[in-house]
Amino acid sequence: MSGYRKDWRITHRRKWIFVATILLLSACGHSMPDSITGTWVTDHPQYQNCILRIENSHITFGDPEGNINECAITSASTTKDDQTLAVTIEYVDKEKILFTIELLFPNANGGRLVLKNQKDVLWKRQN
Repeated sequence: MSGYRKDWRITHRRKWIFVATILLLSACGHSMPDSITGTWVTDHPQYQNCILRIENSHITFGDPEGNINECAITSASTTKDDQTLAVTIEYVDKEKILFTIELLFPNANGGRLVLKNQKDVLWKRQN
């Protein structure tokens, strides 16, 4: 094998190892803003006694009967305009099914959030 071909293979292999490492590192860490982590509750009749807990690596849903569904976050992204912080979280449940939830945090309502598809349900940070 010529020296050029051998050097090309090593360089090509290193490039793929570098790309794989970057992808792995970006998938491992989810740093949620402190303003959204914590436990959230609502007074809405349909969701009374339910909880929504957001952590760096998990999102947890709790129902009135005390059933807890803790899901692993696979990715999270945020966008911000003048009035609202929007957070999109992808997560997998125990059956490894992928879900997406979109949360909106209006600046004027510090400590409050709404789900993008349920804007009439206001969630408040639990103290």
